[in-house]
Amino acid sequence: MIKKKLMLLTAAVCTIVQSCSSYKNENGMYKPSRQSGGSNTTSNNAPHVRPKYADPTNDWCFKHIFGEVLSEEGNQNDFTRDLLNSVLELQNDEKIVEIRLDNNYLSTGRKEDRGFITDVHCIDNKKRKFIVEMQVKDHTGWEERIQGYVARDYGSQFEKGENYENISPIRLLAITKFKMFKDENEDIPYISHHKITEETTNKCVFNGMKWTIVELAKFNKRVDEINTQKDRWIFLLKNAKMLSEEEKKKLTDDVIIKSACERIDRTTWSHEDKIYYDRAEDRRKVENGSFDKVSKESEERGLKRGREEERKEVKQRDNRRKKRRIEKEIAKGSAPDTIKKIILSDYSDCDETDIENMINEVIEQRTNQ
Repeated sequence: MIKKKLMLLTAAVCTIVQSCSSYKNENGMYKPSRQSGGSNTTSNNAPHVRPKYADPTNDWCFKHIFGEVLSEEGNQNDFTRDLLNSVLELQNDEKIVEIRLDNNYLSTGRKEDRGFITDVHCIDNKKRKFIVEMQVKDHTGWEERIQGYVARDYGSQFEKGENYENISPIRLLAITKFKMFKDENEDIPYISHHKITEETTNKCVFNGMKWTIVELAKFNKRVDEINTQKDRWIFLLKNAKMLSEEEKKKLTDDVIIKSACERIDRTTWSHEDKIYYDRAEDRRKVENGSFDKVSKESEERGLKRGREEERKEVKQRDNRRKKRRIEKEIAKGSAPDTIKKIILSDYSDCDETDIENMINEVIEQRTNQ
């Protein structure tokens, strides 16, 4: 009787332990360990815990930070103003004092850009125009696209009848998750500034269009190596989802970065905001999969064309060998039927009609010489 009661008690304890474990798994009570370098590592059996901070490169989240009017008076978005001033290294009179978001901008209209590009258009107190663009996926021709993008916005001012002296300069800040400059251009730094210059003197006379590229993939600084505002922004954009409390503490000594962290803190979001964010993530995954599929299909088509061209080249080379053998046999006085038998014997892939045509062609060429 006592043995039976002990068995029942043991079973009850096991049930309670399993229930507690399931409750912790479902409610995210386990804390994942984090290695240096920004990667989350958990055992295969550890539960998935959603990051506290959202990914700023997400379409909705990027606009949630930089593309929303946060103040109706003067400066409409302090995050955008501070990002531009720090990353573009604007000093003294060049610094942006106030920024106004501009929704009346030109869209690229390109299907392959949707989901991969997030951009914010704005105008400062000096009527200078800025485009802040987040580029998630690398694709062929992107360098040409950003040049055309800025040129089109710049040229659209002429279409509106603006006087030449009133044309606003346009500067694009493109933030990429990938390495834009590779191979022979690998030495270009993670922040690079581009403009139109005269080749001999390297002077910039045409100031209407400028580009600044931030390559997040090239940025490898640890938080304790950061001492500038531009690097604080870049570190946050790249590592927000994996941000530790220690890193957050060092970053949030700056009041703007602290506010940005609060802005992307998922625990403070409304249910509606979380839905918008998750939808943007799902859309990007779908579009990313479609993009990779198209790229793979293009690669396969290229390989197929390459194989076809290779087979064609091999066939042409074999035909040249056959012709040389035919010429040699004709020079020896061999009859056409004999030559045909020799070629068919030496080359197993020959078509009898093709060989006859080849023999006649060689005979005709020798006759015309």
